[in-house]
Amino acid sequence: MSKLPCPPEHWPRFSRLLDEALQRPEHERDAWIATLPEEDAALVPWLAPVLHTLPAASQASFLAGPQLRRTGHEAARSAGQHIGPYELLRELGQGGMGEVWLARRIDGAYQREVALKLPHAHLLAGSVRDRFARERDILARLSHEHIARFYDAGLAADGQPYLAIEAIDGEPLTNWADARQLGITARLALFAQVTAAVQHAHAKLVAHRDLKPSNVLVTPQGQVKLLDFGIARLLHGEADDATQLTRAGAHPATPGYAAPEQLAGGPITVATDVYALGVMLFELLCGSTPRSGSLLAQSWQATAPPELPLASRHASEQHARAMGLTLPALRRALQGDLDAITDKALQPAPEARYASVADLAADLARHTHNEPISARRITRWKLAAKWMRRHRLGVGFSAALGVVLLGGGAAVAWQAQRAQAQAQRAEAVKDFLLGVFQASDPRIASDTPRGQITAKALLDQSVGQIEARFANDPELQIELLRTAAHIYRELGEDEAFERLQARQLALVTQHHGPLHPHVLEAQLESAVRAQARGDHAACLRLLNAADRALTEAGRNDSALRAAWWTQRSVCLRDRQDAAKEREAALQTALRLFERHAPASRGHVTALMELANEQTHTDRTHEAIATNRQVIALAERSREPNHAELVTLHGNNGLMLQQLGDLAGAEAALAQAAAL
Repeated sequence: MSKLPCPPEHWPRFSRLLDEALQRPEHERDAWIATLPEEDAALVPWLAPVLHTLPAASQASFLAGPQLRRTGHEAARSAGQHIGPYELLRELGQGGMGEVWLARRIDGAYQREVALKLPHAHLLAGSVRDRFARERDILARLSHEHIARFYDAGLAADGQPYLAIEAIDGEPLTNWADARQLGITARLALFAQVTAAVQHAHAKLVAHRDLKPSNVLVTPQGQVKLLDFGIARLLHGEADDATQLTRAGAHPATPGYAAPEQLAGGPITVATDVYALGVMLFELLCGSTPRSGSLLAQSWQATAPPELPLASRHASEQHARAMGLTLPALRRALQGDLDAITDKALQPAPEARYASVADLAADLARHTHNEPISARRITRWKLAAKWMRRHRLGVGFSAALGVVLLGGGAAVAWQAQRAQAQAQRAEAVKDFLLGVFQASDPRIASDTPRGQITAKALLDQSVGQIEARFANDPELQIELLRTAAHIYRELGEDEAFERLQARQLALVTQHHGPLHPHVLEAQLESAVRAQARGDHAACLRLLNAADRALTEAGRNDSALRAAWWTQRSVCLRDRQDAAKEREAALQTALRLFERHAPASRGHVTALMELANEQTHTDRTHEAIATNRQVIALAERSREPNHAELVTLHGNNGLMLQQLGDLAGAEAALAQAAAL
């Protein structure tokens, strides 16, 4: 290949030529290149190497497809033949590197059918031998419910190496989802199993390097199984030139799913698999991969990998129909979070992607639970919508403590203020929030192009006026600063949040002392932020400080203490030995909420956490009963959250389906659909 990348000004012609070449049989391409006109022939130094590399890259997998031709280099095997302790039953596939058979063990060691991988005898030297040994050693490291299990490896009497792995009766990921017309939520649940498998491999310091739908099979029961670690490599301790599979230019893996650095022969890291997962997610949601032949060609130019399209813009009418949606509905569903998540996973630079598969999975979970994602900063308007739909504890736990930021005022359940004063203050807060978005500063209103005025700019303008406009009403100052601080925090403006919260708490302490509910709430929120950062030790330390303050303030029997118990349960999530302690904390929280804030947001949230705890400890019957209580409680609230009720009924349906109660599942899902 030319040492210099194809100049960007030639990409349109280069892309057209590559697309045309890829439509021709491989054996006709050289002759076609020879007939190119002079203006196109100038691009041959870049075009020909790419075309010659594509076949080698696409054959990197042990099997290139479900129906493959024999190589003719050795006699055909047949059913009934013995390979070591295994009897061959039927051929599952054959490719350029070997064949795979369904086999059973016959020496009495155990009784099970396996997939027996047999490399071709004429390739048992050099890189293929090394690759086979690598796969054996890597599979021996891995043990996960969503990774095909490794059983055995050895040599037959005739010297034939074999590798026995779990035989999977399944379909490729995208085929399985399309055949069942799965919607977006169901597809994301399926993809979560894939990310769990890859996270396990990474925890064992193994990068897969060839993640694609055909290497992810789904059983009839909906269980994902990750296959083919044939070109996997260790993330540490393995020389870069160990085999030809790691040499620059070899392009191991499937080109359409490989990261730019992988195509360029660069270092393999966790980010390499994150990219491939991004392609798979994109395809699962849109129906096709983000890179056509033209974009694939640009990916080979390592100094300038292309920007990929947004998922919502790439979705097709055909795929929308396969998901039971119209194309506009599918695009609306993908816009926002899912566009941002796939875009971040598919960034050309490894350091710009998610730092780990766990981070990618966490953002998808946040999207599913209507929580703010990390892949982008959410606008003020989008944030408000998410607060209204959110139903799990997380970064916005202050909402569960009773903070209401829009339309109804900023009041907390435990404040014993007079009704008239509270109503006046609520009206003032509402007026302030409405004023935030009127861009009253003429420089903002007139000089900034339409659509480019940020929520932060508007908020900055209004916050600067709070203390001047409301100097004679410290209580209203406190409420407005507190409300603005929460908005800054959810916009990701941590510095502004800390500044306003400190000022607000200083005013509270000055006028009411250090044990005022606002101060106590701030301590709880500090614990929430520590938990969101993954700092569980800091979360517990801050909760201990809040515990002492609540006791000193005489608020052990209050809604605030109930919120404390709920957050303590959340802080203990990652401790496997704390299941009983978590549940006891939630039961205490529920008793306090029932006494002091029944049917409040905090009450609903605590009950949801209990249902989640029961689900995670395999008590599905109890989880269903608790979930029904959550639904009843949510419906009792003054303004039922319909989006949340849809999710709750849907969760009930899925759990009933797991238990085999199909009639009950259908009824629950019908209730969700009716909402």
